[in-house]
Amino acid sequence: MRIKDSRQHVGAVLLVTGLVAASGVAAAVTGPPAFGINPSLGPGQLVAAAAEIPAVDLPHGEISETASQDPIRALQQRLTWTGATTVSMTGEWDEATTNAVRRFQAKQHLHRTGHADAQTVETLRAVAGDGSLDPQCMKPGITLCVNKEQKVLRYVQDQRVLITLDINTGPEKGDKWFGQYSATRLGSFHVFHKAKFEVSNEYGTPLPWFMQFDNGIGFHYSEFFRTEGYNNSSYGCVTTNNKDGLGWVFRHTPLNTSVIVYNTDSA
Repeated sequence: MRIKDSRQHVGAVLLVTGLVAASGVAAAVTGPPAFGINPSLGPGQLVAAAAEIPAVDLPHGEISETASQDPIRALQQRLTWTGATTVSMTGEWDEATTNAVRRFQAKQHLHRTGHADAQTVETLRAVAGDGSLDPQCMKPGITLCVNKEQKVLRYVQDQRVLITLDINTGPEKGDKWFGQYSATRLGSFHVFHKAKFEVSNEYGTPLPWFMQFDNGIGFHYSEFFRTEGYNNSSYGCVTTNNKDGLGWVFRHTPLNTSVIVYNTDSA
């Protein structure tokens, strides 16, 4: 979503939002949000501690709802690694597992059957990786950690994942329908402009909870994404369909917060 570079407005944004972050001091998070917490970590549990949970071998091929516990647990573990927030590693196929599979399939543009067919399992294997985050997400302070392949934004504070949100990003190489600046670039950035409500000066699109981090690219809530899902991409911004969730992130993200955009194979 291309808008003008707003670095000159940083002082005004500090006044509007009430965030005193010019010195780079992170805003204190007094408690976890009531939504989007990854149950594999728990509210505020260390990522490093969660990584010590042994990985269950994921078999190749289809995993049926009547499979034994180990294949289902392996599936559930990797769904959790890709940002599923309601799945537990029980080894029992339940409604939450079906919904998580369907959600994963939607993100990867697979048939949304809710069944773990061979294509879904192999895609999950690649996208989940070993469950680790990019090392740059593990530094002290707050990091907005974006995995483009998993289509997940994680709010990480001192190696703790406090909230996980579904996201969409722009097409990898840009797209004629979405403008010259439609690709969401990989790399390390910082939030340099915030506004509770912004409007794109190129597309006229509303941008609630806008946090700008790469030229004209930023985070924002998208009503289009909420209604249309992953049928289309963004104009290059990192968009979410969770307005309340992004509002929480906005309120707890000071200016100059680190943003890391990466793919699983680069973690």
